[in-house]
Amino acid sequence: RGGVHVRTRHGPVQFGIPPETIKDSLQLGLDVPKVYVVGKERFNLKFGTNTAEFEFPAYWNFFIKGDKTTVVCAAAAAAVIRQVMEEVLEGPAEEHLHQDDEYSPFVDDSIYAARPDLLREIGYFKEPRNGRKIEADTLLQFV
Repeated sequence: RGGVHVRTRHGPVQFGIPPETIKDSLQLGLDVPKVYVVGKERFNLKFGTNTAEFEFPAYWNFFIKGDKTTVVCAAAAAAVIRQVMEEVLEGPAEEHLHQDDEYSPFVDDSIYAARPDLLREIGYFKEPRNGRKIEADTLLQFV
């Protein structure tokens, strides 16, 4: 679907990270790479697709393989990718939740009282598991 998988003496390296890249590797019988090269353009405007969809390779390598994913990219791209990964893992900052705005002022009090506690839920998933802290820098390393 757009990624180029290259076998090297250091293991597989993939250029581009299109959607469904893990499924593609597995269906083709290829090892899922730990190293991904992100191109200059991270979004294909012609096809409307993300060409740097790093979340699932990062999850695969961290949760299945117990290792980090190496992302080779420009410094500016690394800053954006790290920021996205932090929000994916930690949820939005409290000032961006706007949870109370989702409820009409006319909603029944019992419904309003039953709304989820998003900060508590986000906090639960940020807790270290099995001695591993789950944050952008434990899943990704940038080169």
